[in-house]
Amino acid sequence: MHTDDGRILTLPRRQERCLFGILLLEAGRTVALSRLADLLWDDPPLKAPQAVRTYVARIRALLAQVTADVTLASDHGGYRIYADPDLVDASTFRRLVRESTGRPASGRCCSVTRSRCGADRFSRTPPATSCASACAPS
Repeated sequence: MHTDDGRILTLPRRQERCLFGILLLEAGRTVALSRLADLLWDDPPLKAPQAVRTYVARIRALLAQVTADVTLASDHGGYRIYADPDLVDASTFRRLVRESTGRPASGRCCSVTRSRCGADRFSRTPPATSCASACAPS
């Protein structure tokens, strides 16, 4: 995430990054606190709800410093991120794939090819690397 003055901000803790990623993948939809705990831990600790609330507070503090218009809201026993879909790589990828699945008729061939090329660039980067690496067998 970038600030107005060009600095790049990151979340230092793996579970904060994972939580942020989960919420971005579900942008616009509420994710229940219990579901978040299940996704963040194989066996959620008793204090999982408090830990998630702490992570959310840290994410909100970081979002307050960035230029992107992203809001993290509490919503009916869970959390919801509001973000422009073009700011989220997964949303952009889904849009590009949708655009590329049409039949290349009546001059659409070039736009379909461009959409496929755009979607292909996402397949070269492993998703959620920092989250998955902690769970990978050693």
